[in-house]
Amino acid sequence: VTGVANYNLSNTTKVVEVKKATMTWPEDLVLEATYGQTLSQVELPTSENGTWSFVDPTASVGSDGNHDVLVKFTPKDNNYYAIESLVVKLNVSKLNNTVTGLNKVTVTYGDAIRFVYEASNKANATVKYYKDGELLDKEPTDVGTYQYELYIPSTDAYNAYTSERYTLIINARQINVEITVPEDLVYGNDYEVTAIIIDLPNQFVKPEITLTYNGTANDGEEYNSTTAPTKAGTYKVTATIEDGNYSLANTSKDFNIGKATVLWPEDLVLEATYGQTLSQVEL
Repeated sequence: VTGVANYNLSNTTKVVEVKKATMTWPEDLVLEATYGQTLSQVELPTSENGTWSFVDPTASVGSDGNHDVLVKFTPKDNNYYAIESLVVKLNVSKLNNTVTGLNKVTVTYGDAIRFVYEASNKANATVKYYKDGELLDKEPTDVGTYQYELYIPSTDAYNAYTSERYTLIINARQINVEITVPEDLVYGNDYEVTAIIIDLPNQFVKPEITLTYNGTANDGEEYNSTTAPTKAGTYKVTATIEDGNYSLANTSKDFNIGKATVLWPEDLVLEATYGQTLSQVEL
């Protein structure tokens, strides 16, 4: 105040009130959580002026998607108001399905295809099969090399899972054949060779066996046929099948056809006339 020589000052003091501030939630902040957590596991923003916390930290974060949750603010001094309840946004994400143990699978024709693996979630898992990159409409059964792909659909808790493609090999089933050839075969005798599959389980349809004969007759003739030989000689019979889902073991057997012994006709007496030589006698 100027010109104090002409005035007297009075009542020159005034009280100024400074009000507490209200803490504000960070603009556009959405909290992040993973399915299965409780709110106590969700990270909240920090402040130099106090602490943000959940009204009910023991509550579940809920299913995947956006939710409203309640937070509160506790100031560290009297410069800020306490906030008892404030609605904020929380985004809940599904868990990724962790799958281990998938690998190349090898089975024998006719055996069930089994996959051994561990997964966070196995519910409704399915397998797709491929041959030379082409999707098959059903599980393969024939001998060959294939690829498989595991798919597990999403659930409330987990994201969907699709594996890489792994190799699946179906090997031929080995079967044993018992070939029987009569002993002491001689030229001129009828005989039968049999081939029996001896170790194929009953649920399988026995494949048709073809017998092939090859060898050399005593007169030097080479023999190769599916018909059993009749001439005296040394031979081998071999069993084969056309069904590629099987492989044969013990598939051949050697055998001989001996020379026949000529028998003199029973009760036959040769006739001759006096003066003849034996060369003149009819045999």
